[in-house]
Formats: sequence, C-alpha cells, structure tokens
Amino acid sequence: MKVREAGARLLAGLALVFAIGTMWGLFELALRLLQGRGFPRWSILTYIGVAFGLGLAYLLAEALWYPLGRVLIDPDKVTDPLWKRSLRLVALLAIIGVVLAASVLAEKSGWLPIALTW
Repeated sequence: MKVREAGARLLAGLALVFAIGTMWGLFELALRLLQGRGFPRWSILTYIGVAFGLGLAYLLAEALWYPLGRVLIDPDKVTDPLWKRSLRLVALLAIIGVVLAASVLAEKSGWLPIALTW
C-alpha cells in the first residue's frame, strides 16, 4: 500500500467518524431543542470533539457487536432445542443489561465527561 493510498483511507475513515458523530449529535441537539433546553454553551472545539467521540463510540460498538452476533445470533436455527435458543437469548439480554447498568453507574458516579451528560 502506497503512502498516498494509506493517507486517503485515513482521511476517509476520519470523515466517516466525523459524519456519524455529527448526525448523532444533530439528532441529540434537535431533541434538546424540542425539550426547550437550548444549545449547550460549548466552544466550537468541544462541538467538534463531541462529534468525533460519538462517531468513534458508534464504530467501536459496531466492531464489538460483530463477534457477539456471530456467536449468539447467527447459529440460531429453528430446529435447535428450545433450551439452546433460550440460553442464547438470555446471554444476549444479560450482555445488553450489563452495558446499560454500567453506563448508568458511570453517569451517576461522574465518570462520564460533561459532554455526554448535557
């Protein structure tokens, strides 16, 4: 791979991360405005950083979901015994529950930056 090609891929990746974060940030901002809370008082650099952070978080979650989906969802067949299918569902719900509980705990403990807790 040439340096030019690597640079183009890096630039495209950064643009993708920024685009995903910006779209999610605009959605959150629209919800905030509909609730009557107004714009957060941040600098332009903070807005850009939040957009990159949201985009990276989305891509990280997508990357982590792929192996979980291959193990828990792809092998699920209608002909499997009910206990196997139920065990996969319980494992999937437990993983989602742990992620949600950890995020609530992180927010209550103040571990999340102010940008994510508006």
